[in-house]
Amino acid sequence: MATEGFLSFPPLVTWQTGQDMEEWFQLVIVCYPLSAMNDTKSLKLVREISPEERILILDVFRKQRLGVSALVASNQLPLFRILLSKLMVLSVGYCWTEFTEEDWEFFFSNLRSWIQSAVVIMEEVTENVNDLITNSSTSENFHVLKNLEKIVLIPDPYPITFATYVILSTAPISQLAILEEDATCSLDGETSGDRNSGDLELSSERNIHLKEELSLMIEKLPDEAFEVDLISQERVNVFLAWSLLLSHLWSLSSSSSAREQLVQYVQDSANSLILDCLFQHIPLELCLAHNLKKKDLELPADISEAASAVKTAITTGSLLFSIETLWPIEPKKMTSLAGALFGLMLRILPAYVRGWFTDLRDRTTSSLIESFTRTWCSPPLIVNELSQIKKANFADENFSVSVSKSANEVVATYMKDETGMDLVIRLPPSYPLRPVDVECMRSLGISEVKQRKWLMSMMLFVRNQNGALAEAIQTWKSNFDKEFEGVEECPICYSVIHTTNHSLPRLACRTCKHKFHSACLYKWFSTSHKSSCPLCQSPF
Repeated sequence: MATEGFLSFPPLVTWQTGQDMEEWFQLVIVCYPLSAMNDTKSLKLVREISPEERILILDVFRKQRLGVSALVASNQLPLFRILLSKLMVLSVGYCWTEFTEEDWEFFFSNLRSWIQSAVVIMEEVTENVNDLITNSSTSENFHVLKNLEKIVLIPDPYPITFATYVILSTAPISQLAILEEDATCSLDGETSGDRNSGDLELSSERNIHLKEELSLMIEKLPDEAFEVDLISQERVNVFLAWSLLLSHLWSLSSSSSAREQLVQYVQDSANSLILDCLFQHIPLELCLAHNLKKKDLELPADISEAASAVKTAITTGSLLFSIETLWPIEPKKMTSLAGALFGLMLRILPAYVRGWFTDLRDRTTSSLIESFTRTWCSPPLIVNELSQIKKANFADENFSVSVSKSANEVVATYMKDETGMDLVIRLPPSYPLRPVDVECMRSLGISEVKQRKWLMSMMLFVRNQNGALAEAIQTWKSNFDKEFEGVEECPICYSVIHTTNHSLPRLACRTCKHKFHSACLYKWFSTSHKSSCPLCQSPF
């Protein structure tokens, strides 16, 4: 095998011009190809490799790392840099999950060194050009200077900017790029010292902190941002910050505590002014005018950009297609990114967007936004929600789910020990701006109080869900599984499983012994300005 044979060669850094080893190296690289995924230019693995091959690639990669660290000065041959960069890319592509801290340090130190070298070269070019212009006669050297200007001009920062975004938005780098270290530790589930679990859980909501640069644009977005030019760099930065956050949320498992904590952080702390900014780019009046005309008329360009971006973001869960074509910045491209951001927000953070929409005071604006959402966003969202519910594994003798795509409704049946009920969940035409409707179709052997409680709990789960409805239905089922198992419900929200962070009641009062959700108790302390038990009033 080429990789095994290549292990016998010395590290790249020790190669000299004329040595016949390049072909072997190129052969190894060809054995592990990467290709562009769709139109996003992000890379995907072309083939599956065995654990043995992965070990061999890592050995080749680490041989370069150890070879470089053993030398005082690194080899500056262009060939060395080109081959090493290719090896680094395929090693990250196929083996990043096995990378150690030293491997990542080697990767980023080389990346940093090459960027710094490029910067130094450009600084030298700039100084030489400035000296030439300063010391030359314009009349004598006009044509030379014009040609020189064409050579050194960098017309577009797109390649560096887009490459930076792709790196920062890709796991595992995205978490380190977005969250402060204390939040990263918290989301990874690491705890320190002998703090008890109650203290950790109670403080978990406050442990999430974005990097300061992102926090300024997401959490502390100033009102002035609404007034800046629609293609200003400040606005572009805000949109890119939200793109990074949404991409990271999308990459997290729907059932992970990391995602739940980050979603709760957005729900509590993110400035919803971003949504107002998005609709400065989407021509709502044109959308309404088009809807009032014949449907078969061709869409105006601006509406087409927003509508296409919304659908693509909802169906793929990606924003790369819009960010890739963003530069040079133009109003039409910002419209596309605004539509993509709104679409992905509706899919990942429906309760967050619904809260913003409900608080709108301008009825004309809210009507236009609802019309746009109902026409371009809700259909693919509803199809996606019903498909996920149909595919979900609810296999349980006590629980069943049926889906009616024609009526946009779901019937959930829960039966346990000769008691149970049928609940129907209806998705409105402008879902998720308008909340789903939940109705009891049939109940068996349960009191009216319990029937109301089950109905209300389902309504709370599906309306507070930032994510797929299938997850909310599964959580509702788990809630009553726990109740039948004898798990005590939280006396504040009357639910076993918390409706937003899905935690169980764990914080017990030392006097009355009742257990509470940490989020419910934290909210109780904050609003009542007391630190006593909500039931017995003893100091907590």
